[in-house]
Amino acid sequence: MKKALVMVLSMIIGGAGGFFGAMYIDSLGGSLMDLALFVVAIAVASYLQIIIHEGGHLIFGLLTGYRFVSFRIGSIMIYRHKGQIKFGKYSLAGTGGQCLLSPPDMIDGKMPYVLYNLGGIIMNLVASLFCALILFVKPGMLISCFCVGMIAIGILIIITNGLPIQMGEVDNDGRNAMNMGKSPEALRSLWLQLKINEYMTEGIRLKDMPEEWFLMPTEEAMANGMVASIGVFHCNRLMDEGDFPKAGQKIEELLAMKTGMIGIYRSLLTLDLVYCELMGERRKEILDRMKQKDMTSLMKAMKNFPAVLRSQYAYAALEEKDMQKAGQIKKNFEKIKNSYPYPQEIEGECELIKNVDSMRDSNE
Repeated sequence: MKKALVMVLSMIIGGAGGFFGAMYIDSLGGSLMDLALFVVAIAVASYLQIIIHEGGHLIFGLLTGYRFVSFRIGSIMIYRHKGQIKFGKYSLAGTGGQCLLSPPDMIDGKMPYVLYNLGGIIMNLVASLFCALILFVKPGMLISCFCVGMIAIGILIIITNGLPIQMGEVDNDGRNAMNMGKSPEALRSLWLQLKINEYMTEGIRLKDMPEEWFLMPTEEAMANGMVASIGVFHCNRLMDEGDFPKAGQKIEELLAMKTGMIGIYRSLLTLDLVYCELMGERRKEILDRMKQKDMTSLMKAMKNFPAVLRSQYAYAALEEKDMQKAGQIKKNFEKIKNSYPYPQEIEGECELIKNVDSMRDSNE
């Protein structure tokens, strides 16, 4: 019912925006230049509302005791590393931006979470109301168009992030806030994810973090997507430790469970499983997952992601035995190394690539 409501409201907002745009273009004679100006105004409004949304998470997080770690819009990322502010490039398919902070300590299993989760839509609402006030002074048509775009997109973001639903396979801000209010384990999982990210940004590898952070939750608990992420980190840590037989086993078990794990995590785990299989038995039914449509789509969308490049390299070198292709993949990996914001992740991926080279040399 909620998803249907979101769809209907989105159609209404889109229709209203299109109607206003048609009126605007017609009023100026309907030239291609007018159409281009209208499209640019809407595009700028969309981008600005994304920045405002992530800025809301940042502002309200800082106000409730969180500390700055990273702020990303598109693929451009600002992050704190050893007390210094740095810039890097990082993209995650299906996300327009992300604000990650270091959480305050949990006291009696509790910490502030509502304003951090809902801060984005609060700021979208403030921006939309401000643009509505501007419309009352009857500005020029282009500014009016921009303000209407800001309002329409702001309302759309508020609806799709505020109503507690899943957008695709991802819990939105409203649903996360609701789940954390109901489940202490979900709240602790948020704390763990933010702490793990903080340590990663500081250059600490997963294998060197506290082991108790990575205990595999129960299948029942992982019905919640936030908790399921800890299961993903459990497998990631085994990969970082180089325990490929156990990592492959745990990944297979996790992928077979009915959990709330989001699709992108499932796909990245599948790539890890293929790598583990190449290091071990090389079962055809596992290796063939690299050719599945959803996997090829993910690899295309995340073509500059280190874990994707590492598994592609392993598959090209060990299964396809195409060293020309493998060499090009390795070149692409080298290009993204210096601008990637998680140096310890690059260090781990370099080790995994060296494992591939050692196995290939031993097989020759």
